[in-house]
Amino acid sequence: MKTNTSFILLVLLKVLFISSCVTTKNVSQKVTNSYTSNEIKQYIQERFLHASDSLKIGAMFILDGIPYYEESDVNEHTIDSELKKYDKAAIRTIYFVNASKLHIVCRSYDFDLIPIIRTNENKQKRKAKKEMLTWVKDRYVGEHRTVNHKPLVIFNRKPLTTKTAFQLLQTLKIKHIDFIQKYEESQVIAGFEHISKNGVVEIFTK
Repeated sequence: MKTNTSFILLVLLKVLFISSCVTTKNVSQKVTNSYTSNEIKQYIQERFLHASDSLKIGAMFILDGIPYYEESDVNEHTIDSELKKYDKAAIRTIYFVNASKLHIVCRSYDFDLIPIIRTNENKQKRKAKKEMLTWVKDRYVGEHRTVNHKPLVIFNRKPLTTKTAFQLLQTLKIKHIDFIQKYEESQVIAGFEHISKNGVVEIFTK
């Protein structure tokens, strides 16, 4: 009888422990401060000089590879309803591509730029990290290391000078990287125009 009682108590303790873990996880994942589509547009306009008044940001957004619109048809999710699922801290990168270079079927083509948003749920394979890290290292410490080839490195959201980027890349390894993004579209970053014209690489560490 004593053994049965001890066993039941042990099971109850395990259940309580698991329940407390689940509750903690849910609370920690509660979204309290998320982006809106207008904030995404404003972010692009402020950060990237290309996104000026002469270039219109469209009503379609790409979130983790899936297109969403600001306004939706019946039973269709909007970009704002999807963004509400993520805290701002969960958004890794916000950039854009030229609509003419992205082969996506749209309702209309009355815009120039399509915002691209990646969240921390978008896991990156080691092969992709290696390719991008090799590319940027080659332009700082490899055979392509010239002033005209060094791209701007944004490290954990902070743009680096070429000197700081050079020092960082000498010791940075793939195992340190959580996510690395090389912008294919020309991105001119305000305040770093002379470097970003050579390309932009954004790196997030673990």
